[in-house]
Amino acid sequence: MNISIKIKVILPVFLVLAGCNNSQREKELELKEKELLLKEKELSIKENQNNRPKITTNDAVRLAEKQFKKYLSKNLESHDAVLDGTESYTGDFTGDGIEDVAIYFLLFQEMEAMQLSGRA
Repeated sequence: MNISIKIKVILPVFLVLAGCNNSQREKELELKEKELLLKEKELSIKENQNNRPKITTNDAVRLAEKQFKKYLSKNLESHDAVLDGTESYTGDFTGDGIEDVAIYFLLFQEMEAMQLSGRA
């Protein structure tokens, strides 16, 4: 009878401990699965970046300036302005490891430009 009581007490305690151990293992497995998914996503992103066509910085500047000229003509007409100057800058401005192009430009209203040049 004494052995029967010990078995009845020890068996439920053992089952509870085994259950806790299994839930811990399940959590570890879930964590490992999430880590693997993140690594797969990182690899996929890197593959996509590697598959992009590469262009030189000078080509990127020329392309940006060409697109800027298209934008500029519409902007000048809508604001009755003249372009005073532009300057192109390159660098990794966004911190993503890819060279960026920024174009600085200065506009004057048509009347202001005439006053500055002495034509008004």
